[in-house]
Amino acid sequence: MSDTLYTATSGMILDMKRQEVIARNLAAVNIPGFKREYVLSQEFKNALSTELQDDLNGTTPGEVRVDFTQGNLRNTSRPLDFAIEGDGFFEMTTNDNRTLYTRNGAFFVSSDGKLVTSEGYPVSGESGEIQFSTDDNLATLQVTGDGLLRVRQGADANYMMKEIGKIKISDVGDKNKLVRLSANYFSVADGNMGQIKPQEPEKFKLMNNFLESANSEPVHDMVAMIECQRQFETGQKLLKMLMDQGSAERAAYGA
Repeated sequence: MSDTLYTATSGMILDMKRQEVIARNLAAVNIPGFKREYVLSQEFKNALSTELQDDLNGTTPGEVRVDFTQGNLRNTSRPLDFAIEGDGFFEMTTNDNRTLYTRNGAFFVSSDGKLVTSEGYPVSGESGEIQFSTDDNLATLQVTGDGLLRVRQGADANYMMKEIGKIKISDVGDKNKLVRLSANYFSVADGNMGQIKPQEPEKFKLMNNFLESANSEPVHDMVAMIECQRQFETGQKLLKMLMDQGSAERAAYGA
């Protein structure tokens, strides 16, 4: 019975972990660039020594991983909204000089003319921070596929395109080295900075007037949540039955 008890308990723990992850995915479904999480399901015995594998067949909560597949791109008609089609991350620097990475390209221009995130973090360009001047017409802002920002200057008949700077798109060699800090921001530990390099231009296309939607699937997640709840309830019933059975056996033997 102890083997069955262990199996039921470890399965319930895994269901609880899945419910936590699904709840986070559902909460972030409207955040641009959000990347859903999932739990690696693995047999607990696979993590045990060979001698113990035949004795236990329960499961244990697996590692929580991030699904970095691209979400759908949606038109926003807002020139300061950017989306990466393909592989790569926007890079920015915090006030305490930390480097962060995100797929959320909802940017703004600060009071001093810098391209920033909603938190005020300056967006990294290939030559440093991206700076606009007060006479730049942001309504005419364009971006090339490789990230070069330009605005239109001059009269309608004689306008020219002024280059502002190029947005830096970074590649992360092993995305499992990214550490999630929030719904949208990731960092890389100092020992893994070698994983970061400029993304190759042929591997992405940058667009403005677009945002990447979260890659969560609300309907799928709701169904999965219901299934997890049912499995957890089944485990509870089995656990109660086993505990009651154990109590009855102890009573029968006068324990």
